[in-house]
Amino acid sequence: MSDLLHPSLKDRVVIITGGSRGFGWFIAEELLKGGAKIIATCSRKPEELTEAQSKADAIAPGSFVTLKADVRNYDECEATVDLALKTFGR
Repeated sequence: MSDLLHPSLKDRVVIITGGSRGFGWFIAEELLKGGAKIIATCSRKPEELTEAQSKADAIAPGSFVTLKADVRNYDECEATVDLALKTFGR
């Protein structure tokens, strides 16, 4: 992503589904560099969230939170939003 995008991301809260690897992680990494706060979910391989958490903490400690959640499940989507509100206040 362009550095021109980063200033506008400061303290924005972003939910990324599939945020532990691949394209989801790439997006999370770039948003973290720009100052965003991230809630990353994963449903199939939640153990990968631990690795993503370690990498994120090296970039922006305290700005990345993970949750095992399946976007096909309404209650898990609601829990994801609740976590964002509880953790980052919005």
